[in-house]
Amino acid sequence: MNRFICILVSLIYFISSYAQVGYKFNDKFVNLVQDESSLLFVQFVCPKQVMNFKGGGAKELKKNEVFAKLSKNSFIVNSASISKDGYISKLYKDEFGHRLFVLPRLAVKLNRGYSINTVLEKYFGILSFDKVEYGIYRLDCNLANEKEILKLNQEINEMGAVEWCEPMFFGEAFPLNYYYPDQYYLYNSGQHGGTAGIDINVQPAWNSVVIDTTLIVAVLDDGVERNHEDLVGSVLEGMTIDFPEEKGDPKNEYNNYIYYDDDGQQHIVSNQKAHGTACAGIVAAHNNDIGIRGVASGVKILPINIDPYAFPIATSTHFVWYEKVSDAIRWAYNTKKADIINCAYSFSYSTLLSSAINEAVSQGRDGKGCIVVCPTGNSFDQSLHFPASLESTIAVGAVDKSGVIWEYSGRGNCVDIVAPSSGLGNDCDIITTDRSGEGLGYDYFSNYAAIGGTSASCAQVAGVIALVLSANKSLTAENIKYILHSTARDLGPSGFDTTYGYGLVDAYAAVNTVAPKISGSTVLCDTHDYSIDNLPTGADVSWALSVNGSSTAAQLSVNTPAVNQCRITRSSSQSGSFSATLTATITYQNDTIKVLSKSLDGPAHFVSVLYTIVNTVESGGTGGMVGSYNNIDIKPNTTYYLFSPYFVGKRLIALHDSPIVGNYMFSRAAENAFYVMVPQDGNMIAQLSDGCTTTTWSFWGHSYAYNMSISGGNGQLTVEITQEDLSSSENRGAGTQQKVPASKELPAWTLEVYEATTFKKMSSAEVNGNSRTLDTSSWPKGIYIVRAIVDKEILSEKITIQ
Repeated sequence: MNRFICILVSLIYFISSYAQVGYKFNDKFVNLVQDESSLLFVQFVCPKQVMNFKGGGAKELKKNEVFAKLSKNSFIVNSASISKDGYISKLYKDEFGHRLFVLPRLAVKLNRGYSINTVLEKYFGILSFDKVEYGIYRLDCNLANEKEILKLNQEINEMGAVEWCEPMFFGEAFPLNYYYPDQYYLYNSGQHGGTAGIDINVQPAWNSVVIDTTLIVAVLDDGVERNHEDLVGSVLEGMTIDFPEEKGDPKNEYNNYIYYDDDGQQHIVSNQKAHGTACAGIVAAHNNDIGIRGVASGVKILPINIDPYAFPIATSTHFVWYEKVSDAIRWAYNTKKADIINCAYSFSYSTLLSSAINEAVSQGRDGKGCIVVCPTGNSFDQSLHFPASLESTIAVGAVDKSGVIWEYSGRGNCVDIVAPSSGLGNDCDIITTDRSGEGLGYDYFSNYAAIGGTSASCAQVAGVIALVLSANKSLTAENIKYILHSTARDLGPSGFDTTYGYGLVDAYAAVNTVAPKISGSTVLCDTHDYSIDNLPTGADVSWALSVNGSSTAAQLSVNTPAVNQCRITRSSSQSGSFSATLTATITYQNDTIKVLSKSLDGPAHFVSVLYTIVNTVESGGTGGMVGSYNNIDIKPNTTYYLFSPYFVGKRLIALHDSPIVGNYMFSRAAENAFYVMVPQDGNMIAQLSDGCTTTTWSFWGHSYAYNMSISGGNGQLTVEITQEDLSSSENRGAGTQQKVPASKELPAWTLEVYEATTFKKMSSAEVNGNSRTLDTSSWPKGIYIVRAIVDKEILSEKITIQ
């Protein structure tokens, strides 16, 4: 018995070891284990299935059932009974705990020299071509579940034509920054009770710009911890007022300060000195596998500690030397060349301070202006604090997760813009960097904590400005202010108002407005001019062209006929298809500020190309070779498959206005083929262009009328079929340049003769040609029915034999 159990266990293990579920990644097999959850991914092919699902299963959901709409035809449910048809995938886990569904879609990379038709033909009816990008083919699968997809994926990976094949997934992505999901100001999906989309729209901006980590953001505050795990390497040696050896570090000799109020009551005030570290994290925290993510990750932070005093020396509030603060501002923009100053403190009105700030804005960055960003203030009287009240600064107010202004946020004519923040005190929830070490910072036991107020909003805008300068470093402080105003998302009353300013800051819109781009054709024909959109004022451009990896100066004229213009003339030696890269190096005062590149292609060579109709989808199609003229005469209401190697990688179609009767179809069948169907008496004009040469076809749906004539005598009967083209050129509408040949070979037809009273079949024959003569000498006298069946059309006539 024990031996039998051992054999059974071994057999089960043997079977399970060869029933692996997963997919190949490089040389590794990724095992997938079914998740304990009952969640299912469902995708339907046709609208009727979706309507059946919504009309049936969705209405029968129980409280514990899940129904999530992912797209117009894709859903997540947790009961197989909910979906009666369509594609279904169970939920799986990989070795790292990522949960994922397998989609009915494959990505395929071919080995050199092979065509995707090799795969499509082998799995005809199962796979259909969608698109190819960067040499990777995207294929849709007509299968029922994830196991079939994984099995198909394994089979295709074993084909010699395929370099790799992989199924598409809908799955979890663990955040690299641990607290990133809580940073609703970066991406608000509605978490923590907010309104989706009320954020600074920074995610697409990150994809549009390479952050310039040489930019310097001075944080005028109570110091920044240089060795914080999420800031290390980005914090420069700065300045600490009255303590030059501290270099901008937070400084507090006492963790807590005990003081007595006027009534003699004892109070303990936490000596946090963490505000600067918190603001610096919002601006520049690294994009890594810990902590948070800064708006402009990795830019340099210049810490200026204007508040280094321990509370027993000062008071429970923060006292600073205005003179020393003004000197620190000048040191930041003049000596240390700060690009941005984030000043999260407010002061009493001071000409000394305002002059230093105005000088920074007018004289910093070699005359382009250092951008000074200030919070509007956290007073519930809603007054606009100084220096945010200066015209020269960028004043930032605070809105909640739903885009409503906080009651504490300062207001007035100088409010420029708003950004998300939280409440104050215990209601803070803007997660950011905190002082490291027990007993320091806002949270005594963590390197991260929550802040709120307009200081948090201000730091976000400082980060956005760093992104904009990364896109275009030559912008002036005045340019930056205008860009923030013009790209903000309007909140509150239409246009500018004293509560929201110009609206919610929009990082992507601001970056996209100023980012330099190479403009010009992507296809090289004969001669093309290229230039830089959004070229920084005063910047220079140098151009270089590489053709198939080789520098080709002979094809390039630099800065001709004008500055910021490059003219490329395609040489006669490059008559076929080729690839090239145009590079523009932008410099400002001999410093490289941006390198741009644009991929260029030479067109496929078009001369007299013949296109072949290789097979028909419906029976009855003619197929064959199309002549050198561009007009193609096809059978109406029949679908044809047009194939040509010159379709590869090209985008069809330009459909031009023309008389259309009924429905027509001209759609992509594969990467190098298209389906065509034209209705009876209809026509369609289509164009294929490679960017240089355009080839035009006219597709005509011909309608032919068939006529039967009967003659005879002396014991003979002759039946003749003639055809008439009803779609003559005068019926094809304006714009017809060439008459399509009206003649058409008569298809094989059937001739039948019946005795009219008894319906006895006297003759039946398949006829090739226009006529057939019958011998009637032995037929009895009487009435007969002559019937011809031509191209599914029945022609009949009664005759009398005497």
